[in-house]
Amino acid sequence: MPSPQALCVEDTALGRFVQCVAVAGGLPGLSLDARGQPCWGETQACACAIWVTADERLALLRPAGAPALTLRRERRVLQVPEEKPVFLVQGDELDIGGRSLRLHLHGPTQAVRPPAPLEARPARRLPARTAGLVAASALVVRCNPPKLAPDTAAHDPCPTVAPASQDFGSVPLAQDPPPTATFTLTNACGFAIEVRELTLDPPGAPFTLDQAGPATVDAEGAFTVTVTFDPQAAGSYTATLAFVTWQEELLVGLEGEAVAP
Repeated sequence: MPSPQALCVEDTALGRFVQCVAVAGGLPGLSLDARGQPCWGETQACACAIWVTADERLALLRPAGAPALTLRRERRVLQVPEEKPVFLVQGDELDIGGRSLRLHLHGPTQAVRPPAPLEARPARRLPARTAGLVAASALVVRCNPPKLAPDTAAHDPCPTVAPASQDFGSVPLAQDPPPTATFTLTNACGFAIEVRELTLDPPGAPFTLDQAGPATVDAEGAFTVTVTFDPQAAGSYTATLAFVTWQEELLVGLEGEAVAP
């Protein structure tokens, strides 16, 4: 079973932190209510649940009928869909119930406990020569994770794409039919994953896809695409195929050379 994960939920408007622990999926554990308040073991009025996946990552699930939830990550904004898990990373921000929350991920822990506020404490008294630099009433809020235990277990990545790269070799111009290669995304995550789109970069390279998505890959399922290398001019070519999910981008390297017949 995956290790519990320690995290802090910060209310960015108030500067307050709640220390939390997420446990393995399928167990009653951490959730957020409709006001964005962390709660424990709640199955009713849950706006979203947060748990640890089989490969030791944090995932969020918004149940059917739950209030709207927005996830912000750097320049990306996602309106979290219902019943579609989303992986969480350090610094993710959630807009829920009129509150903006920031997630601070601290890693595996042995201490499993309900959410608890972190108390602000007065700043340490400074020497007189530096006291003027800091207001006497300043508060320091420290978000300290529980004592961590080493985690030496090996976990398979989820999801995966194979093969991770493809060299089409030397291909005569106008070869008929042109060479193809297939790539399979395998979902061993324990829940369905949505492939939002498939992209090839750079767009002008002589590689084409047999489909562009979207597609839903069920738990323990697989999704296969075919790439064709059909160059129209002699030269060496490279490109990157990306499987874009709500959680991440899985990249595949492509290369090939076109030669005169």
